[in-house]
Formats: sequence, structure tokens, C-alpha cells
Amino acid sequence: GGQPGLTTYTTLAITIQDTNTHQPVFNSTSYSARIFEDAAIDSYVLTVSASDKDLGAAGDVRYSLVGTNSFDIDPENGTITLSANASLEHDGSYAKRAYSFTVQAIDQGYSASSVSAQVQVVILDVN
Repeated sequence: GGQPGLTTYTTLAITIQDTNTHQPVFNSTSYSARIFEDAAIDSYVLTVSASDKDLGAAGDVRYSLVGTNSFDIDPENGTITLSANASLEHDGSYAKRAYSFTVQAIDQGYSASSVSAQVQVVILDVN
């Protein structure tokens, strides 16, 4: 080679991302709540919670409901509320006295993982 030898230096930033090795876990396999039949739209019902041991997006959990249009869920914090679609009051015809549905928690990692839990909401008569 040539004289003098040539040398160069650079700074390299390496980002190591967590792989999606864990699935979300609910703090309970089932949830239950009671609400009165005259509850207002958007009334609080209950909050579900799941955690994921992964870091970054792979550990970021989002929520959704399956099997109901009578309730809504905040996808970020798991708060379940009464939907505008709900019709809870007993008007002389058949009215449901309990609702059962599924809540799903899904992480935001590549090749997302999900888990589900059961929710039962009992409707209380005000009379």
C-alpha cells in the first residue's frame, strides 16, 4: 500500500428492536359488570386491562369488542361504555337482561399477537 496509510472514522448508530415474542395477557380471563336499564349513552360500564412484556410497538396493546354493538371500547385504555346503539329498557316486549361478548387485546408489533377475554354485563331493572 501507500505511505502513509489512510484511516477514517465514523460514528454508527444501531437500533435494536424487540421482537414480538410475547402476547398480551389480560389481568382477568373474564369480566362482569352491572348497569341500570336507564343508563345514559356513553355511561361507564367497566375497564379491562391487558399487558404485554415486549418493548416498543410490540408491547403496545389496543382493545376491540367482538359480538356486540351495544357497547363501545376505547381502543387505548380499555374503558367500555354504553353505545348509542343500545336499547336496555324493558318496554313490555322482550329486553335482554344480560349481554355477553368478547374483548380482544392486540399488540402493535410486527406479526401482531392477540388474546381475548369474556365480558358479561347484567342489566338491572330500575322499578
